[in-house]
Amino acid sequence: MSHHALACLFLPLVALVAVADPPDDKKVARLIEQLGSDRFEERESASKALGELGEPALPALRKALRSDDAEVVRRAEALVRVVERRLFGELAVCSGHQGQVVAVVVSADGKRILSGAKDRTLRLWDLDGKELRKFEGQGTEVWSVALSPDGKRAVSGGPGHFVILWDVEAGRELRRFDSVAGGAVRCLAFTPDGQRVFGGSYDHKARLWDADSGKELHVFEGHADSIMSLAVSPDGKYGVTGGGQGDRTLRLWDLETGKEVRKFEGHQERIMGVSFSADGKRVVSGSWDKTACVWDVATGKVVCRMSGHPDRVFGVAFAPDGKRVISAGGDGALRLWDVTTAAELRHYVGHEGALSEVRVTPDGKRIVSGGTDGSVRIWSLTK
Repeated sequence: MSHHALACLFLPLVALVAVADPPDDKKVARLIEQLGSDRFEERESASKALGELGEPALPALRKALRSDDAEVVRRAEALVRVVERRLFGELAVCSGHQGQVVAVVVSADGKRILSGAKDRTLRLWDLDGKELRKFEGQGTEVWSVALSPDGKRAVSGGPGHFVILWDVEAGRELRRFDSVAGGAVRCLAFTPDGQRVFGGSYDHKARLWDADSGKELHVFEGHADSIMSLAVSPDGKYGVTGGGQGDRTLRLWDLETGKEVRKFEGHQERIMGVSFSADGKRVVSGSWDKTACVWDVATGKVVCRMSGHPDRVFGVAFAPDGKRVISAGGDGALRLWDVTTAAELRHYVGHEGALSEVRVTPDGKRIVSGGTDGSVRIWSLTK
């Protein structure tokens, strides 16, 4: 039986039941064991009881996913999906792209979302999932997008070896930064003042442009492979880049001088996502080695390594409080982590297929994700 069918089977069992007292650990353990009973009615009874417990039973149910009993795993997985969907399901779905959503960014005021996809379009959405505008004219797949802090301009890049600057309200192209002759543009970000654009490409280099003129200000060299991800520090002084399979390092750059400040080593695969904490003191990275790492910017040392995704990690983002990290996996799940303990706090499912990117709204109330199913989804982070 498919996971979807199992979820439908258990859905009526997982009613909104208030739990007056914390569940007894021994009772939960017995119910988990009962999921593998030889008697069908006992398995059904255990599923119903665990479903009624809901969120308090999630830690034990997640642990049961590693059981050697296939029936226990199957039932636990269905229950986890249903309970988590009920508790943390998406608030809105942005549908319209006809191909994989590769890049997502949230406006500084937290009211709009910009996405870029393999269907060669950029789309602007509100937080209710309504499409506000479609940008056409890229001519290639869109692999990277960024919004200026005032929300009036956007940039996009892809395999076309150029960056396009857009007027957001008019939906028209303003200018092209065409000095990326050596490689496709994989990642982009505005500096906090909105005056410069930081970009990384497949030619192993990062570049800084003047947003008004398109003039190239600096070229950052040092990576031994493609630059797959990047971010700009909240104060605009530094940029961080993540390297591809032949490099596997993070590098911190001084955006004023163009000089490399520090190299971060520790990932075993390409680094697909990177983000600064709100105070700029830490960086989180997501890698195809199935881990997300939090780094101390001042020392370049790993503060926390989060393992739990059974597949590659793509996008990563800090919650505004800096105490939690959200990661987007190739397994189609978002995971919320405690930075201090590296414990998984929450699990979000809903995308059909791998995830490409994740962002958090500035108020810390929403998560925004994009995936191979062509959708952008909005989730609650406050529960």
